[in-house]
Amino acid sequence: MLISRPDGIPTAEVPILSGEKQLSEAEGMDNFLLDESGNASLRLGRVRCEIDARGAEGFHVYVPAGENFFCVEPVSHPPNAFARDPERYALAPSATRRLHMRLSVISDVEETRG
Repeated sequence: MLISRPDGIPTAEVPILSGEKQLSEAEGMDNFLLDESGNASLRLGRVRCEIDARGAEGFHVYVPAGENFFCVEPVSHPPNAFARDPERYALAPSATRRLHMRLSVISDVEETRG
């Protein structure tokens, strides 16, 4: 995970333990998770969200303090990428880059019909 200053510029890279986390454990997070697989899985209660973002280099995760929501955005480059490695991230004139994302929401709650 890239830890960033309030202005979004990364200051350090730290390991993050895999596995399930409670939302309260991430409160205040506004960082970039390096994960070139492009896959993320989020669960709230019995609802699961699967993200497949081919072409992503990771996910920007924002968990505002004191709120009951969070944001996860697949992105094509880490924060400040152009300053860190312009050769890798700059595109030539008229060149393009694509990122395809599939978002699946799965509910484990059984429907009851009357």
